[in-house]
Amino acid sequence: MCKITPNWGLIGDAPVVGEGAQSKLLIAHYGSMPGSYSDVVMFPETKSAIVVLINSTPRCDLADWMAQLLTQTMFDFPKKHDYVYWVKKTVDAELDWHKGTTEAMEKQRRKDIHPRNLSSYVGNYWNTAKTLLIQVELVGDELQVLWEGREDEVFPLRHYEADTFSWLQPRNDLVSRGRTVGQPPSYYMLHFGTDEFGKPTSCLGPMTINCHKRWKLRSSLA
Repeated sequence: MCKITPNWGLIGDAPVVGEGAQSKLLIAHYGSMPGSYSDVVMFPETKSAIVVLINSTPRCDLADWMAQLLTQTMFDFPKKHDYVYWVKKTVDAELDWHKGTTEAMEKQRRKDIHPRNLSSYVGNYWNTAKTLLIQVELVGDELQVLWEGREDEVFPLRHYEADTFSWLQPRNDLVSRGRTVGQPPSYYMLHFGTDEFGKPTSCLGPMTINCHKRWKLRSSLA
């Protein structure tokens, strides 16, 4: 149950719910947004279901662990897992996430490739349908990204290598702004593509862990 939730991304491990018991058909859906987590698990064979709703942003996907514990309890599986242990393990990993992420980024970084003139990266980068926007501005001698052009979604861009910049911030800063953590380094990268003249004309930025979108430069919203 854990392998498609943030918990797996943090620890890469999980107990097997129902280990030693007869297998059961399970239909589940997990979800999260800043300030909320949810987990819906249905068992068609027994016409039963478990719904967990959390109105906060915990230090792990607590809804998933609670759903597993409730499943174990409801079916009285022979092997009982200690979910307090698993919660603590995931929380510890979440608190160590930023340190591990920055170390991995530094290890992979090519330090000998410098950026172009910072002003050349400035622009509004749209998807093809013009429904999503990555806005890049130059303030003083620092680039910043405005997700969807929103003034409350501004993050400084720090040069990583070549035409790649990072918007990663300290863990507490991200959490204080309602963002969950635990993503891999690539999530916090913006890769600028250039034309034959070396001018940045596109921006590749992962909006989710599993989806990368290509953005094209537009001079305005029109």
